[in-house]
Amino acid sequence: MYNVLRFFSDDVDLLKEVAGKLNEVRSDFYDGMNRAGDGFSCSVCDADSWEEHLSAMRETLAGFSPVLAFAREKGVEMEFDVAIDKEDVEGRFYTSFDLPLDLLRQLAEAGVAYMVTCYYVTDSEEENEA
Repeated sequence: MYNVLRFFSDDVDLLKEVAGKLNEVRSDFYDGMNRAGDGFSCSVCDADSWEEHLSAMRETLAGFSPVLAFAREKGVEMEFDVAIDKEDVEGRFYTSFDLPLDLLRQLAEAGVAYMVTCYYVTDSEEENEA
């Protein structure tokens, strides 16, 4: 699993201002714009444990609260995106990733959306790679 916090806006100068404020809180959080130039992603967590991802999201929301509030007020769109790879769910009949009510409240108060992106390689894609 891999978790990022994304920031989007058509205003590149505003994004750079937000990025600077993020790095004032933690110097290595922002490391560059995306290829399209309309946003950037900051790494939040790459742990195998879902509980660690939940903790990292809570800590990010709390630790960057003033910057997130500034970004929200200026119209910057923000979202956590958790990437789930085939290996994260392999061999399981089903997998659940809960979002506790307190975290949902934090997300709503911060104006941060939430997305899960699942990356699964099909058998035919694996055969093509061989």
